Amino acid sequence: MGYQEQTAGSGGPVARRRYERERSARRTAEQLLEAKSRELYETNLRLTEQREALERAVLERTAEAEEAAKARTRAETANEAKSNFLASMSHEIRTPLHGVLGMMSAMEGTPLSSEQRDLLQAMKESGTLLRTVVNDILDISKIEAGQLELSPAPFYLPNVLKSLKQHFGLSAAAKGLTLMFDAEKSCECWLTGDEFRLRQVFGNVLSNAIKFTAHGTVLLQAKVAKEGGGVLRLEVRVEDTGIGMSDYARARLFKPFAQADPKIAHLFGGSGLGLTICRRLCHMMEGAITLDGEEGRGTVAEFQVRFAMADPPSQRANCADLDSAEALLRRGQWCILVVDDSAVNRKVVAQYLKRYEVTVIEAEDGAKAVDLWRRRKPDLILMDINMPVMGGIAAALRIREEAVERSEARVPIVALTANAMSHQVNDYLEAGLDAHVAKPVGRSELVRVIGSFLVAAQ
Repeated sequence: MGYQEQTAGSGGPVARRRYERERSARRTAEQLLEAKSRELYETNLRLTEQREALERAVLERTAEAEEAAKARTRAETANEAKSNFLASMSHEIRTPLHGVLGMMSAMEGTPLSSEQRDLLQAMKESGTLLRTVVNDILDISKIEAGQLELSPAPFYLPNVLKSLKQHFGLSAAAKGLTLMFDAEKSCECWLTGDEFRLRQVFGNVLSNAIKFTAHGTVLLQAKVAKEGGGVLRLEVRVEDTGIGMSDYARARLFKPFAQADPKIAHLFGGSGLGLTICRRLCHMMEGAITLDGEEGRGTVAEFQVRFAMADPPSQRANCADLDSAEALLRRGQWCILVVDDSAVNRKVVAQYLKRYEVTVIEAEDGAKAVDLWRRRKPDLILMDINMPVMGGIAAALRIREEAVERSEARVPIVALTANAMSHQVNDYLEAGLDAHVAKPVGRSELVRVIGSFLVAAQ
């Protein structure tokens, strides 16, 4: 009895077991704590590494974003500089070209020897080719910049076909070719679309057919088909008996600045832009264009474009064709104010209108134009834009403001300028000008535009 009490009181087996359990639990707890501490340390280390990696990534992304923003700014600046350069060069080339082509056109109406007339024709062909190249370069630049836009308005399709046949009939006859137009009765309709751009597609296809055909015929077939929702589809096929195309040439179609063959480029010239522009225009008019042919067996060009149906507009559209416009100009005693700081360009317009019953008055800047408008009340104003003293837009705004103050009739003001970029044209129309005609302009085109406005003044 005394021995058992001594053992229990002095740390016997029971106490030792309790001690061992406590020590084991403490050791387990310490191991667990150490494991958790290590896990926490490693987790914290990984989080630190991830944070540092994230910070580096953020810095890299920020640097990349800043560099991308700088690159975008540089690209936008370069694009703006390119647009400004093109606009400036377009203006500087078109202005003298207008004088050159205009004076040559005026010379055609003077007595000339056969040799002189041949020389003049060669000069006109070279000038017209230069104008085409300038227009093509400007159009392809608009396409690249996404600035090529359509200007829809009602037009009468037979007038378009008639003027095309008249114009290209002369080119075909000069080469001894037969140009035939086969337009179905369905083409006798009014459409709403960009007549100028449609003429551009027609013109490129026809000029290529005539250019690459040495003998034989060029046949144009056209028809209009109705689609749902008041939409009309114009289908055109142009077939020639010319040189055709090889497989190599077919693979290079519609590529910018690419001719079908280097030999062809040497023989026939051209910028190699026409078909590229035509394809884009056809797409914009919800259509397409294709070319096919065999070497030595001619070429077939087909395109389809879509327009909305249009009701025949009032009398203004009745002068959309040249014959009607010329008849109108011969019937009335019209007064037209020509405003241009170039005496040559003023003289070109005066020569264009010389054959009609038209009084042409001239002003060399916008301030003098406003004064002449006050005193002479012209029926129409042809207004240049870039002029000293007062520019064309400022002059047009002044005329519009004073006409409203005096309750006077609105005089048609047509911008006749070498500025042809789409944003420039939009600025002119927003400023109160009624239409835009780009220099260089031929007599026929100018007369049609003048006639379309004067008919409303009768």
